[in-house]
This record gives sequence, structure tokens and C-alpha cells, in this order.
Amino acid sequence: MLIRFCFSFFLLMYSAAVIAVECAAVFSDGIQNNSNSGELIFGSGSKVTNSPDNILDSKNAIDDISGGVSCDSTTCSSSGSIASAVTYNDFPNSSDDISVAFEQTQSISPGNYNNITLASSATLNLAEGDYTVEGSLAVGSSSSINISGKVRIFVKNTINFNSPTSINAGGTATDLLLYAKEDFNILSSATVTAFVYSKQDVTINSSATVNGAVSGRNVELVSASTVNFISDEPDFGDFCEGTPATVFSCDADDSMSVIFNDDFSTTKNWQAVNFDRNISNWTSESIRDSSGEEQDIIFDINSKLNIAGNAQSGSHNEYGMVSYELSNESIDSSASVSYSLYSEMDADKANLNNDLGMIFGYKDDQNYYLAKWNKYGSSYSSNTSFPGAYRSFELVKVESGTATSLDNQDNIDLGDNFSMKVVVQSEGIAVCTGDSDGSNMQLQLSSTEQPPLNDFGLFSYDNDDGISIDNVEIRCDDCLPLFDHFEISHDGQGLTCEAENITIKACADAACTSLSTDDIDVQLSINGTFNKTVTVSGGSTDSSFSYTDASTATLSLDQSYECANGGSTSCDVVFADTGFRFYADSEGTSIPTQLSGKPSNTGFNTRTLKLQAVKKDPLEGDCDAALTDSVIVELSASCKNPNACLDGEAVTINSLSTDTVISTQNDGAAAVYTDVAMNFGTNVDNAAEFVFTYPEAGQMQLHARYNILDENGDPSGVYMEGSSNNFVVRPLGFYVNVANNPKAQDATGTKFIAAGEDFATSLTAVQWQSEEDDNDGSADGIPDDDADLSSHTITKNFGNESAAEAATAEIEKGLVAPSSGSLDNTVKYSFTSFVNGVATNSAMTYDEVGIISFTATAASYLGADDVIGKAPYVGRFIPHHFELSTGFDGELKSVCDITDPSSEMAFAYSGQMSSELSAKGALQYELEPELLITAKSALCSDDVCSTTKNYTGDFIKLLPSGVVHITPTEDTEKDGVEVDGVPRVKVKLTANLTEGTLPEESNGVITYAFNADDNFIYLREQNAEIEPFPAKIALGIDSVEDSDSVLAIDGDDDADNDRLWVLNLSGEEVRFARANLENSFGPETSTLGQVLTIEYYDGANFVLADTDNCTQYNSTNVSFGSPNEVTLDSDDIPAVSGTFIDTDDLANGVTRQIVLPAAGAGNQGEVEVIYSIYDWLKYDWAYDAEGIDGLYNDDPRAIATFGLFRGNDRIIYQREVH
Repeated sequence: MLIRFCFSFFLLMYSAAVIAVECAAVFSDGIQNNSNSGELIFGSGSKVTNSPDNILDSKNAIDDISGGVSCDSTTCSSSGSIASAVTYNDFPNSSDDISVAFEQTQSISPGNYNNITLASSATLNLAEGDYTVEGSLAVGSSSSINISGKVRIFVKNTINFNSPTSINAGGTATDLLLYAKEDFNILSSATVTAFVYSKQDVTINSSATVNGAVSGRNVELVSASTVNFISDEPDFGDFCEGTPATVFSCDADDSMSVIFNDDFSTTKNWQAVNFDRNISNWTSESIRDSSGEEQDIIFDINSKLNIAGNAQSGSHNEYGMVSYELSNESIDSSASVSYSLYSEMDADKANLNNDLGMIFGYKDDQNYYLAKWNKYGSSYSSNTSFPGAYRSFELVKVESGTATSLDNQDNIDLGDNFSMKVVVQSEGIAVCTGDSDGSNMQLQLSSTEQPPLNDFGLFSYDNDDGISIDNVEIRCDDCLPLFDHFEISHDGQGLTCEAENITIKACADAACTSLSTDDIDVQLSINGTFNKTVTVSGGSTDSSFSYTDASTATLSLDQSYECANGGSTSCDVVFADTGFRFYADSEGTSIPTQLSGKPSNTGFNTRTLKLQAVKKDPLEGDCDAALTDSVIVELSASCKNPNACLDGEAVTINSLSTDTVISTQNDGAAAVYTDVAMNFGTNVDNAAEFVFTYPEAGQMQLHARYNILDENGDPSGVYMEGSSNNFVVRPLGFYVNVANNPKAQDATGTKFIAAGEDFATSLTAVQWQSEEDDNDGSADGIPDDDADLSSHTITKNFGNESAAEAATAEIEKGLVAPSSGSLDNTVKYSFTSFVNGVATNSAMTYDEVGIISFTATAASYLGADDVIGKAPYVGRFIPHHFELSTGFDGELKSVCDITDPSSEMAFAYSGQMSSELSAKGALQYELEPELLITAKSALCSDDVCSTTKNYTGDFIKLLPSGVVHITPTEDTEKDGVEVDGVPRVKVKLTANLTEGTLPEESNGVITYAFNADDNFIYLREQNAEIEPFPAKIALGIDSVEDSDSVLAIDGDDDADNDRLWVLNLSGEEVRFARANLENSFGPETSTLGQVLTIEYYDGANFVLADTDNCTQYNSTNVSFGSPNEVTLDSDDIPAVSGTFIDTDDLANGVTRQIVLPAAGAGNQGEVEVIYSIYDWLKYDWAYDAEGIDGLYNDDPRAIATFGLFRGNDRIIYQREVH
């Protein structure tokens, strides 16, 4: 609901949190706006070059009359959003002026300066570093600035470069940053090599050039000016990283909690504050003293905030603030570091004569911070050419009555409806303005000051016209309410002769399960009358009060409170003149927390418990002994919380060495007492000692009464009564039982379940036994680390408390092994439904591998100590499954072991082995294929299961033998020969695969590398006589299983095949080749060279294998068959050997080095020459020795003719057909 101010009112500043950005976000292109209100303007022929996408950062449309060349060869467009904005405010005071005269040269060092001025034709040399200028930087015509190294210049006012100045000529733009808080003017024909930033306007005049980038509120390129964008990202240190040149963002408070809001629909704690009228040293104007009249602030049911009276323009000049005291909401505003203030405004900007603003960090009217306009109305603008302008917008700090301007801006143009925000973080203050709904926030002012929130308010001065404000909101990270409420704990009874003890707790939540630890003052009242101020420190404070009337005292506090007397919420304490008091060790000491089943005089919290009978001295008012010597008194116990006792379980009191089970009753039940003989001693030491034992759990209270004897020594029927404080008896701890847990202690232990699978855990609250709370002789009430609580008696009343939170336990995990591993994104598991002392959670999970520990805690049981239990070893957890992926498909090479040393070929022949006698195929791994095996849990989201990163070291149970291959038998893609209409089948191969290795593992991902000795042979058969093709071999994975029977799931997206995954091995070209001998002839009187060729089939013909660097020839492989008409002997062949690429007489792939001996004169005839070649170069020749076609096992043969060559008598015509 809208609230109307006649008090001439306010704009709430919407600051921007400080965040770090990269320089690429500040200078994203050649020119950009850093203000939502800014424009980019191109004059005729002006342009930006080297734009990466021709899109410039600006919220508004580009004003472009460049003639279509604004982005060099095209027109620039607007991105619709501004570049990241930067504010620099660190300008130390300096009186050091630098003035370089005409045609003079001066060098200066980094530091703080007042003004820097260069006359015409002057030169200024700057050393590497930072320069801050409190005033202005002005460079005259034909002057220059040279830099050495990286230089940053920060100027508080304007920068002006005259024509034709030269800035960083010949240098690198990424070495110079120029920052102006006010306007930046580059006049015609000037050249600037730098990155330029201005909070205000940048004007680049005609024919001027900037090499680098420019950012400003408005950026104008006048005719023929150019910005050549340098895309190399500069490193300007903290300018683009946050400090000291801090980058603010107006939405940085989005994650903060809303601690206060007011739409003015209901009354809040607003009040008037009148500032000291003598504050007059504002930085931007002189303020007259106020006439001093009071202004009454009224918040009425119509949701309007009015100031009574009719102040007149120009006559009073009074100050005022409508403030809100956050302390009334118990908000810790003094400690806040990160917060924001926001409001929506409505004002008449044309006529409003008010100063308007937001007060924050308010301590008193002499110390506060203020973001305000000076004269809101446009009619008061000092710059009438600016449309709708306001005179000044500034951020002011008032300290001890002295006002200092932290930042200011002129001519901030807003409409009648707008919003305002102030954000304060550790980096400082930012002030933003935006649209009426809070959108389009724009940074206006900033400072590195960090004021606490304190109280805040709405400021006005010279109130002569009204404005409206609505929807005030405060967000904060660290100033949430200090407490939810207070709790007064008491026992309901008191004695008029002594102070009554109480405990006051500051509860941080409604159930008081956690406490606020801040120091908070509360006012304690008795029957509505103030008694004392109590400082609650650390969450809980013991206090006391005295009440001397034998009547009822009702307790109360000045803050929200509740009372607790066991299960009762009554705030009444009944006082009497006589009665019993219980204490521990010494008078006034309450009975402390005890352990279930433990006698109070042994072990943890051992105490000597005492009962004392006292009466009020009628004269002195103090307490005197009422009973001495041995007396039989009546005792009972009540179960306060749970308020119902467990049947058969009662308190035992040992007095005078005798155990007596006393009546133990439900809270509120009619009292039933048990006689107990006790010795109260003498008048000097009048207290009866006793030992308390209770086998169950809960909050208990002891009661005593004595039937006062009359003057005849007979019972009078009038009782002396008294009760102890309410004290807690808690279990020793929890027996933590994880179902079916093998309790493995290291990686060799028995496996438990898969990571991510549910398992059940039960917590059992158990009694004390001395041997389980020894801790090397020092009992601490916590089970020893190695304690076995499985046989301890159960405290079955645990869990029946009146507040469910009182018996809520949480389990927190701890990592046992692997020691270098990490816990999962662990959550605490709650156990809320205890039945007979036992609670079970059947949906616990752990999504990692290894061994963990459990610590179960019921925090602050009934406001006392924690109940704790431990399971030191839970596990061993194993992966749920493995998922497979490709690390590397692998690459093939062709290995030739024939040469010495071994060499590689660029291809492999079908059937080729690495050498003639080798069992290894020539196709081997250049790079071994790698399969990635990732251990996964059962916890999956959208079919993505979490990785068990602790599957590492000894917890890896996968062996290389656990990875089973599918041995490939054919090429993945290549079809063979179609024969006689039979459909083509894939080219066949033989794969010799052996067990791989597990060379590395990291964070649950194991690398399985195929064995480097693996090799492959493409079969040499009719189906393989085809053109060359690249080898492509599918390495399938049949199964992956570790020794814990964890299996890999099918991951190749093909449920029909029998493999889980496939690696696609590829690499070398495969050729079908043969060796061929040519027929030869010559005179019988000469030797005869025998031509031997290596050739491969190219798909149409056999062609020379002219790149074969492996195959060797050797004359010893030549033999003679039939006919041998000239009776040659192969032993007579001259010994010769070599490769087919080192012959000098013929092309590569051919040799004629093998020479047959001369037959001799007159010895004419034919001889069959046979060359024994490697198996992979044999062929299915027509003269098959076996008479069986298709075996491809024939050596090449030829006819050598001495004398006249006539060919083969049996062949009329011969040609080769494919």
C-alpha cells in the first residue's frame, strides 16, 4: 500500500554488491557503455575496427550516421546490455602539481598527484606503476606521454587530450589504462594507444584515433574518428578484479535474507528523529540553521505517513528523518556487514524543491551515512540543458557532526516513478537507481566505507512538496534476529529465606533446540514489577531472585518468553517460610545431570547430594535448621519429561547405607511418598547426604515432606515440603547397530554393500556401565571409543519426551579408509521415532567406496548434555557397478623385424608377419588402446550415477584378468571380394590378444591398457584380394568384473550384441601384394639378370610397391626347377642381397641384382627359375604345385632362356585377368 509523505521525502538507494570481473567483460569490444542510460554515437565516417562480432555492448539503440561503416565494412548493432562497470574511489589528498612547460620534457614516478598539466609540445615520461590524480589531467597540443612498462592512471576529474597529442605512441595498448571519473575528451587528430574508461562521457573528436578500447556512460565518435579494437585481453591487475578498482553489481543482494519489509499496510516501529540543526558543512551547499519548530510524525490507519504543519519553501530549511529501530525486531543490526536497503518512489521531478535521501548506519543525529539528492526538482538543476536533470546526487558520511562527501554525480535523470537501492558489503557501499518495479538497476555512487546497518530511515530537508514511498525492504546476511524467544526454567517452589535460582535461555528457534550465543539483556519482573536486568551470555545464564512473602511469585520478561517447569509452562513460583532444599556438594548448587543407572556419587558428574530442612528466622529473615539428627522423612520422585514414568522403573535412594526404592510417579499425579530414614546432623552442619540412582532416562524432580509435630510431639497434619531442581538423567549413549555390517577395518576386510544402496541402522539408548566410561580413569559421560554397548540395559523411556526434538538423534559420518579419500556429499540422518528406546532408519546410504564411522548424537538432550554413540567401522562399501568409456581407441603401426634395426612401414600386407620366422603379425600398436572403467554408486539422477572416487589403492579389487576381451575376427568396415554371386563378407583377420595392464587410476576411474604385445594379421585369401584399405578393428569387451563381483553394465547402446563396449582401433593401410619373377632371355655366353618385383593390387591392377622399405631380396632364395635344359646350379649364382628401394638400376619395388650364371657356348635352352618368398608375398599362381586353387601359397616362377627365347610351347596366348 502506498505511503504519502508531506515531509518531502525519499529515495532509497539500491546499491550494488562488489564482484570481480575479467577485463574482457569491461572491454568487450572497441567501444561500449557502462551505464544503462548511455548511448553509443557514430558521426559521419567514424568507425570501430576489428570488432569480433560487430555487436557492441549498450542497453540502447546505436545512434549511427557513419554511412554504414561503423563496424568498418558494416553497421554495428547493440547487444541490449551494458559492459561490466568499474568504480575507483581511492584518490588520496595531494598538493603535488605536475606542470610541464612548452617544449620541455619531464619524467615522474608512480604516486599521488593533485593536477598534471602539459603545455604545448611538452613531453611527459612515466615509469611503470600506478598514478592517482585528485584533480585533472590536461595535455596540450602536439604534446606526448610516453610510458615504460605497465602504467595505470586514475583521474578523479576530467582528462583532456588536445590536438594532435600522442599518447603511448609506438607502445602497446595493453600496457596503459586511463581512468577518468568525469568526462574524457580526445580532440581532433590525437592518437591514444590505451584502454580508456570513464564514469561519464567519452568524446573522440574528428580524425582522432584510439588503439585499444573505450568504455563510458556515453561514447561519441565524431566524424572520421576511429577506434581500432585490440582484442588481446589486458592485465590491469585489480582494476578488473575488484580492489582497489571495485566492480559493483546492483543485484548482489539477491541471496540475502529479507529481515524487514513494510508495504505500509500495518503499523511498524517508525518514529521521528530531528537532526542537530547546526550541521551546516555539507560539501555541496550551505545550509541555514533551522528555525527549530518540531514536526510530528503520524502513522495512521490509512497507511499514510504525514508530517503535521505547513512548512514553507525557503523559510525554514529544517532537517528530519523518519526512522525505524531494528532493535525492536531483535535484529542484530550493529554487527551487519552485508545488507541492502530498497524502496519504490513517486515524486514530481519538475517542481519538487526537496533534498531527498536514505539514512543508514545511523547511530545518532551526529553520526550516520546519507545517500541524497540536493534539490530533487529539475527546476533547480545547475545544467539546464540536461533534460529533467537534478542538481546533485551524493553519498555523504556524517561523523561527529561533520559531513564528508564520499562520492557524487551530477545530472542523474529519472522519471517521476523510480526505485532506489543501497547495498553494503565488505568491499564497500554502492548506490543504484532503477525503474519503479526495481528493474534495470544502475550503479550511480560508491565508496569503500563499510558502515554497519544500525538503524535506518528516510531523509528530507526543506519540505515544501510531497513525495510517496512504498515497499521498503531490508536484506541482510548476518543480522538475522538474535533470538526467537527466551525460556525461564524454574522448579516451581521457593523459600522466603533464600534467593530462588532460575535459568534464562536465549532460544534461537521455537523449540529451543539451539541457543543464541550473543550477549542479550532482558528485564526480569516479579508479579509485573521490575526486579533486575539479566545479561544472557553464551545462550544460557543462571540467575536468582528473592521473594520474602509466603505467596506466589509470577515471573516475566520484557522480551518474548516462555516458562518451563518440567512439563509445565507455568511461570508461577510458590514461596513458603519453611521447607526442604536439595543441593549438590554445597548450598545453592543444583543437582547436575546424571546418567541412567549410575549412582550419583560415582563416575561422571559425581556429587554428594544433600537434603536440608530449613525455616525462616522471624527476626533476621535468613534460613535456620528445621531438622537435626536422624529423622524419617517422606520422599518421592516425579517424571517431569517424559511426564509418564515407565512401569516398574523407580528411583533408588541410598541413605544411611540402606537402599530404598521410593515412589516414582507421573508428573501431576497425586503425591505418594516413601519413608526414608535420614541423618540431618547438627545445627551447624544440618544436611542429610544421600545417593540417587535412576535406571531410566528423562527429566526428574525429587520431593520431600515432613509432617510437622505439634507441641505434644504428635504429627500435626501440616507438612514441611520442598522439591529439588529439575535435573536430567540421560542415557550413557547409543548402541549403534548397522544391520549385517561386517565391520571391516581395512581394504582386506569383508565387503558390506554397494555404495548408494540402502541399509538399516538402529540406535538404542542404553544405561551406564562403569567399564564403558573409563577413558583411562577419567569418566566423561561419553562411551569410550572401543565401548561395546550391545549388552547394556535399554533406557526405554528415551523417546517419550514431550517435545519430539528432545529425542532426535543425528548420525554424522567420518571417513576411516581410504585415508586419502573423501566423504560423499554426506547428509545427517535423523532418528525421530524412538520406541522403547530404539529407533531405526532403514534408508541410510553412503555413495562412496571404503570404510566409514558413525557418530550418533542427540544434541543437548532435554537441555543437558549430548547423548552420543559411535560405530567405529562401517563397511567395506564397494562400487555398485562399473561404467565403461573410451580412453583412447588406439593406433596401429606396421612393424618390420626383417631389417636391422627394426623399422616401420607405412602399410601392412595381408598375412604379413613382423618377420619370416615370427609368430607376431606385423600390425601392432603404435599407441595402445585404453578402456576407462569408472566405479559407480547406485545413486543416480537422470541416468547419471555418481562416481565412487574412493575406489582407489587397495580398495581397487579389479585385476587385469577381470577384463575379458572379445577377439575380433574381421575388419569392422571393409568388405572382401564377391565371388560367383556370393555376397561379400568382411575381410578376415587373426587377432593375438593377451591380458592387458592397469597402469593408472584416479578418483574412481581406472585405465585398462591393452597389451603392447598384441598383434594382428589380415588373412591372405581370395576374399582379401582387393584394393588397399585402412585397417579398422573392433576391440570388444565381453565383461568386466572385480573380485567383489562388481560388474560393468552394457554401455555400447546396442542391446542385441554380446559386448559391453567397443574400442575402434585403426591406423595402417592394408595391401594385398605378391612377388613376381619376370621371364628373361639372353645369349648363352653371358650372365642373365633376373627381374624380381614386389607389387600390390590397387583395385584394377597389380602395381609396383615402390615404398616397400621392409622386403628384402637374397640370391640364396633362388632355385631351379624343371626344365633345366642348360643344367644350371643355383650354387653358382653370385651372392647378392638388398631391399627393393636401394637398387640403382630400376625403379623402387624392382630388382635385377640377382644374376644367373652363363650357360656356356653352345649350351642353349630353358631353365625354370623359382624364388622362395615370404608367405605374405606368395600368390595363387596358375602353375599351382598342389593343384589346389585359392591357397595363395605359390612362390613366383619364371623361364630364363639362353639362346633364342620362344616362350612357353604349351601356351598359345596368355594374359592376366582380375
